[in-house]
Amino acid sequence: MQKESEEKTAPKTGELLKRVLLHCKSKYDKIIIATAMDIIERNLGCNSPIEEFLCELLIGYGLQNGRLTVQEVKWAVETFEENFIDLSKTVGQFVKTYPEVLGDKSEGETHSPTLMETKNA
Repeated sequence: MQKESEEKTAPKTGELLKRVLLHCKSKYDKIIIATAMDIIERNLGCNSPIEEFLCELLIGYGLQNGRLTVQEVKWAVETFEENFIDLSKTVGQFVKTYPEVLGDKSEGETHSPTLMETKNA
């Protein structure tokens, strides 16, 4: 349902490309577009809090024809803060559990057999 309404209100890709090619003449404008593309490519939802935050603002801005309310921005900031804290906790726990991911086998649990090692024994 939401996707259908987004498709009706969001500009089509071809229209956006035409606008970019016609109007982005300055180096500054091109940097903005390139940065936005980097943000989009790096957006992993709540696993990339700053990228998700910026994409949410841009999507809201685009879908509402350039209108964002203070409440919408506050909500986006609160969501960013929650996701940032949650991600830092998750990463900390992951690194404690799997220190070898960072190349450090001295910390964390001693090696215990994996399910595959147990089945193959």
